[in-house]
Amino acid sequence: MTESDFAGRDNAYRQLKTTLDDISSSFKKWAKGFDTNSAESRMSSAISAAVDQYSNSAAQTILGNLTKIPMDQLVSIERYISQSFRDLNLVSVRNLHDLEAVLQWVDMAYVMELDPIQFDPSLLNDPSTAQQTNKIRRTQIDLQYLFEKEKQQEHLDRSISEALSKLDSISMDPAQLSAVQNQLIAQNREFLTWQSNADKLAQELASTKEELRVTKESIADLELKSLRASDNFEAAQTRYDIVSEETSANQLVEHFKNFEGKHNTSRLIFFVSGLAILLLVTTFSVIFAFQAISTAITPTGASWRFAIAAGGGAIGTYLLRLATYHRRLSVWADTMQVQLQTFAAYTEQIGDEGSKNQLRAEFAKRVFGDEPGRPSSSSDSSGDSISASDLSTIIANLAKVQPK
Repeated sequence: MTESDFAGRDNAYRQLKTTLDDISSSFKKWAKGFDTNSAESRMSSAISAAVDQYSNSAAQTILGNLTKIPMDQLVSIERYISQSFRDLNLVSVRNLHDLEAVLQWVDMAYVMELDPIQFDPSLLNDPSTAQQTNKIRRTQIDLQYLFEKEKQQEHLDRSISEALSKLDSISMDPAQLSAVQNQLIAQNREFLTWQSNADKLAQELASTKEELRVTKESIADLELKSLRASDNFEAAQTRYDIVSEETSANQLVEHFKNFEGKHNTSRLIFFVSGLAILLLVTTFSVIFAFQAISTAITPTGASWRFAIAAGGGAIGTYLLRLATYHRRLSVWADTMQVQLQTFAAYTEQIGDEGSKNQLRAEFAKRVFGDEPGRPSSSSDSSGDSISASDLSTIIANLAKVQPK
């Protein structure tokens, strides 16, 4: 996502958040305009609280998934909600029966448009989103139950008031009293029917709450399994790091073992060759000395005999020096094997992590530095040096020094 795309989505989100806040404020102001303890006041307060809950929940979900929601969708949602709220004309709703239109707007145009699942279907598996969705569903049922209860209560109050008014206005004529009695009986039947419907709605609410409880327990179980899986993953990652470190150390040990063997073989070859040449030169020199005593030797003969002895001595000496050099490398490689095998156990005795990292860095310089007696300029071209890819892997696993 480019910077301009993200900026466009951020602006669209801010505009939508402003609209939702304005709508919530309008509902709160509207709810305060009814008489205290009236049915309209109770219902408007409940609706206002629900709208505020929906707005905050939707804003948090959208903000958490801003990179997944197209900017055009955010703009479209903001325009639809803003226009539908203006069409609702909330300030004109003043009686209980007109509140049904407000409830329909909240359920259809508000809740459904801000349903987080439409932004990203994978949020169905998100525990926090599932909790928010269940909470919104429970609030919708509570609102519907409260609205039906308030309507029936208003109807019952009105009927009782009419009956009492008729009783005050009529005489004690038995026929009229009988008519009023029949009317009261009919109204009582209506009340019983309403009570039955209210009981069914209460049972549905209880069933929904039980479903929500089971869902909450399932979410808690999923969170527990997720934590366990995370712990298992961390343990496996730790084990992998340990195994990787051991593998890297073993590879280095094997490298230095081969390195030692090769240079030890070279040492023996150069030592035996140099010693043999020096012995031949010594033998040749002894023979030449006896010849010089017993017979006369010309200057030319003496010169080429001296040249052979000097050249052979120089070659023998050079081979012995090479043998000494390879012996030094062989001893160095053997020492590095021992240090690599004991380094991890040694560092475990150090409690300070900073000291450990410093020691690891210094040891890495020693392991991957120049070989003894070799100029630094030629170390990179040596056939015995470790490759760059192997070096970076070993440093990351063994020395734990990550590039910044």
